Amino acid sequence: MQDRLGEIVQPTLLIHGRNDAITPLSASEEMSRLIPNAKLVVIEDAGHVPVITRPDQVVDAIEDFFA
Repeated sequence: MQDRLGEIVQPTLLIHGRNDAITPLSASEEMSRLIPNAKLVVIEDAGHVPVITRPDQVVDAIEDFFA
C-alpha cells in the first residue's frame, strides 16, 4: 500500500496525537512524506483518538486545512 501513496492527488490532512500508544507518530510522518500535498498536524497532549480528547484542536486543524 505504501507504494501507492504517491498516487493520491487530493490535498490530504493527517491528524495524529503525539502520545498515541497504538499507532506511532512515525507512521503519519511517513505518510505525510509520501503523499503529495499532505499536511500533518500533530496534536500535543493527545493519544490515539484526538477527536475525543482534543476536539477543539482537531476542529481548528480541519478549519485551517479548508481555509
